[in-house]
Amino acid sequence: MKKSFLIVGGTAGLGLHLATQYKADGHTVAIAGPDDPAVSGIAFHKLFVAADTRQVAKDVDRLLAGTEMIHTLIFIADHRACGSIDDLNDEDLYRTVTYGLLMPMMLVQRLKKRSDWPLKVMLVTSDAQHIPFADAPADCAAQAGLGMLGAALVRDLALGKVLVASHSGDRTGMSTADAAWTAREIVAVSGGAFKCKTAKLDPGLRRVEVTACLNAQMAAI
Repeated sequence: MKKSFLIVGGTAGLGLHLATQYKADGHTVAIAGPDDPAVSGIAFHKLFVAADTRQVAKDVDRLLAGTEMIHTLIFIADHRACGSIDDLNDEDLYRTVTYGLLMPMMLVQRLKKRSDWPLKVMLVTSDAQHIPFADAPADCAAQAGLGMLGAALVRDLALGKVLVASHSGDRTGMSTADAAWTAREIVAVSGGAFKCKTAKLDPGLRRVEVTACLNAQMAAI
């Protein structure tokens, strides 16, 4: 079945590789981010990271008003605020939390309300979800929260499959080949029958570890 994807954070790097792969598989793909990569056959929606929570709500509503029915939401947690906690200003903290937590919650909230079928949710994080870094406390907090959001959404029987996939490419730098490999592996682990799946991907070692795979009864598959 051909499906419709919305990829937030899909205008460059890993997100764009995911977009082009799903397009190549024949699906309808829309991407949202700050810059238009001008890829034929992929709809682009401009989206900035706002610090104002009210502006985020307006931006999300404007984005979704411009899209058709969405089967799968993919959210790429690609906004990083680097620096020790006292180096970060309030704007850094606002942007990290509004993009990393508030925006995905609003997207799922609104898409679930308007969908006629169970929405599939894919949340792509980095290893900051699991590893505390002294120079990225806000990023660690937001990504850990995003992972917990995914774990909670799994319990919502009105939603479809939920995947939380973390990768280790952000801090070391992800080459084009690494991003392409990571995208292929995310597509692969998102397939099959499950209600919840979590995975860790290491593009440097070309290693994938599925850490949990559960059915709708929360039993291991």
